[in-house]
Amino acid sequence: MKKGISQEALAHECGVHRTFMGTVERGESNLSFQNLSRIAAALGVTMSELLAATETKAGELEKTPKAGRQALRRLAQLEKQRQATEKRLADLVAAQEQEQQRLSQLEQDIRRSSNDVERVTRQKE
Repeated sequence: MKKGISQEALAHECGVHRTFMGTVERGESNLSFQNLSRIAAALGVTMSELLAATETKAGELEKTPKAGRQALRRLAQLEKQRQATEKRLADLVAAQEQEQQRLSQLEQDIRRSSNDVERVTRQKE
């Protein structure tokens, strides 16, 4: 995926060291969800687009036998990472939805309590 940004500038944008970004580019590092998200954001793409571009690049490498074998291994690793990332993302979305429901319930409870306080105050008057 080319965006006209240097490895060093991308590393700076992501808040990681430039040598780490080099190991990522060469496929020598496993990315955390957080770093994958940072890289996608810095490139201005979604994580799905970033992973799709990685898969496309891996497909291009398959054109030579040795590179093809290496690419297939790397692609398998990336697919596992993608699946794990999708699961973590689904878990985060589910947790966010639960928190939103909890927040809505708390807001309703606060409104009810406020109404009760107003009612009791009016009765005392």
